[in-house]
Amino acid sequence: MTTKSFDAFLTRVTEQMKSKEGKHLVQKELHSHLLQSKKANMRAGYSEGEAEVNAISRMGDPVQLGKKMNKLHRPLIDWWMLALVGGLFLLSFVPFLLVDIQAMRVELQLLSVFISFIFMFSLMLIDFRKILTKWKWFLGVAIFYIIFFCLGTITELPYMYYSFGLLKFEIFGVRIPHQWFLMLIFIGLVGYISNVQINSYKQLIPLFIIMWFPILLIGKHLGPFLSILLVMITLTVVAFSSLTKKLKKQFLTWNGVIIWASLLWAIISLEPHRYSRIAVWLKVDSDPGESYVPNLLRDIIQSSTLWGQTDMTWVNAMPDIHTVTALTIVIYYGGWLLTAFLITVFIGIIVRLVFLLVQMQHQQARLMIAGGMVLLTFPFVYNTLMIFGLLPYSAVNFPILSYGGAERIYYSAVIGLMLSVYRQKLFLRKLLVNVK
Repeated sequence: MTTKSFDAFLTRVTEQMKSKEGKHLVQKELHSHLLQSKKANMRAGYSEGEAEVNAISRMGDPVQLGKKMNKLHRPLIDWWMLALVGGLFLLSFVPFLLVDIQAMRVELQLLSVFISFIFMFSLMLIDFRKILTKWKWFLGVAIFYIIFFCLGTITELPYMYYSFGLLKFEIFGVRIPHQWFLMLIFIGLVGYISNVQINSYKQLIPLFIIMWFPILLIGKHLGPFLSILLVMITLTVVAFSSLTKKLKKQFLTWNGVIIWASLLWAIISLEPHRYSRIAVWLKVDSDPGESYVPNLLRDIIQSSTLWGQTDMTWVNAMPDIHTVTALTIVIYYGGWLLTAFLITVFIGIIVRLVFLLVQMQHQQARLMIAGGMVLLTFPFVYNTLMIFGLLPYSAVNFPILSYGGAERIYYSAVIGLMLSVYRQKLFLRKLLVNVK
């Protein structure tokens, strides 16, 4: 029950606040306190009017209270994450300072970094929960992506191009990496699980479709890495969801069977060049064509020093040096100290996300952070281990460091979503307290 005097007081308080959600939470909390204080005063013998005046006076000056509440109830900014990401973007210019490669243009790098920051800050300022309300639209766009891609493979339309043997989109001269498709699927998955009340195994069928349908239709051109990443995102989102243990177990068990069957089929139908790469990595084959890059990477690692080398003889010999093997520029020409600093910065970003995941109890926030960590961590780990010869050579770029504007913008969008979750952290915690 509200009164005019309480309403007037609360209005004065919330006028000092900027956050709409903060105003709502403070108004609800203070109104509850005012009512409790009023009831206590009336039990002490005050009249209703006197009880209200006394309750309000105990709250103090509404303007000062409102200013205090404004500081306590406002969106947060993860300055540590921004500092780490900013450092990573600065480090992406290191290859330009160390070597001169024709394929790399510093003006395009500056433009892509600028656009990446715009994407990152724009998504940070948008409440991620509002994005998730449009989850059906993201899945719809993903479906159109698959349809148009299939049409392109059949009719060889001009908006397609080949990269590393994989067919991809090219729109108005801008090459669109398939990672953007994973972003659509990721948001659609989180939206479906957090907005649909899943009580039976039948309601998990859409998750099977979301995960396996793209792999079945366009998995050949997504490539093994992104196909595996799609499976990992789905399994991670389900694992961190609020589904019952029984439903999680059923989903993971059935997918485990499908995954093993898929691996067996992949081994049987493995393309010759991929088989050769794995065979070279396992040291059961020495195909000159496929062993060239691994052997060169081994030589570079062994001849690298603490402070870096100046010899430029192998720069033109290494394929994809500005993209897939960009880390070797830092290792060989920048030295082990600079490499350790670069890897430490990236690990710092991952650790920061782990801490945020541990702190979060809100369902949607946990799913966003868990899935975002997979999108960022998996390519970083694979590329790094691949450079050191611990995984087979594959067309997997080092996030943000590797040259390529569209992919860098994609990773900045992923980080922007993570920053959006952190920005709403205080409100999410308040909501959970109110629910309890």
